[in-house]
Amino acid sequence: DGIIYQGRCECACCVALPRRPTESLGQAAPKCAPPAEGSTRCSDRCTLVQDPTLDNDRGTILTERFCFYRCRPSGDLTPSAKAALRQEPGASFRGGVNVDTSCVD
Repeated sequence: DGIIYQGRCECACCVALPRRPTESLGQAAPKCAPPAEGSTRCSDRCTLVQDPTLDNDRGTILTERFCFYRCRPSGDLTPSAKAALRQEPGASFRGGVNVDTSCVD
């Protein structure tokens, strides 16, 4: 027994990114990963208890691992494509465009 200080693992801590060439296996689907270094969105480790796939003896795992195995992108637009959408006429009228694509459970 012990105290776990990391926050709970949540897909809200993850963003969609393009896969590396070695991860794609011919598919262009994005993956979920933690945001870029320096982001204060979430810690680099999170708490995940009683998960048969990602379980470890301490109850905490790397957020990167959680994002990759347990979350899925909510869309397939890349950050560069979303940045281009920001430049379209009327984009700010519709509330603007967040460059990051979020991930969901």
